[in-house]
Amino acid sequence: MGSTLNFRLFSSKRILVRQIPSKPPYSINACLTDEIFLNDLNSINVINIQIDPSFVLGALNSKLVTFWFVHRFGKLQRGLFPQFKVNELQLFPIPNVLKDTRTTIATIADQILEAKKTDPDADTSVLEEQIDQMVYELYGLTPEEIAIVEGFNKK
Repeated sequence: MGSTLNFRLFSSKRILVRQIPSKPPYSINACLTDEIFLNDLNSINVINIQIDPSFVLGALNSKLVTFWFVHRFGKLQRGLFPQFKVNELQLFPIPNVLKDTRTTIATIADQILEAKKTDPDADTSVLEEQIDQMVYELYGLTPEEIAIVEGFNKK
């Protein structure tokens, strides 16, 4: 039974999240896949997602989520082995969102995925900015708070 459960980690639709963020400016790196392949221990497999995985993917890759992780878990900023763990990822608060909003964010995230499949170097910054703005609204950020997050991500 254990081997079946383990195989599901590598064969079901899932989000893969790198435990080690990009160097400054920091960013969470997550992707959505349903392909069968084994990943190393530096990626977290997120399975059994109860809401649209594309919505979760869009939120995870947003500037606000990176900001939250960096400030919630200071070890992301350390020079040696900056990373977060699966138990920390579980703490991330996903708001109760209207289905229309989830669908819109999921659709934009899917557009980004499709563009990157076609051309890994495609400029998707306009779509990413749309998701960022929607995520700011989901969490009720003020313009001042948004400016702080945007300023942090430009370092």
